[in-house]
Amino acid sequence: MDQLRAQKLGARIMELPSMATIEGVTLTTTTTTTTYVQNHEDEARSLIRALIDATRFFKTKKADTLAIMKKHCTERLNIQNDEEWNSFYDTQTASP
Repeated sequence: MDQLRAQKLGARIMELPSMATIEGVTLTTTTTTTTYVQNHEDEARSLIRALIDATRFFKTKKADTLAIMKKHCTERLNIQNDEEWNSFYDTQTASP
C-alpha cells in the first residue's frame, strides 16, 4: 500500500531481496508462560488451532477477508480505496 502511494507520487521503487521475517502474530513463551502452557495444554492447543484457521481463512477467502477488514480496520490502517486494500492484501498473503 505504501509502495503504491509512493509510485503515484513519482517515487522510484527499488526491489530488494526478501528476508525471512515474521510479520504477523508470533507465539513465544518464557519460563513464566511455559508453566501456564503446561498447566493449560488444551487451551494452548486451541489457540494454535485458531491461529491456523484464521491464517487459512485470510489467505483463501480474499473477498470475505477484505469485507471484514474494511469494516473494522479502514481507519486504523488508513487505507483509502480498493486499490490500496488489494495491495495490502497481496503483500500480507505473499509472506509465508
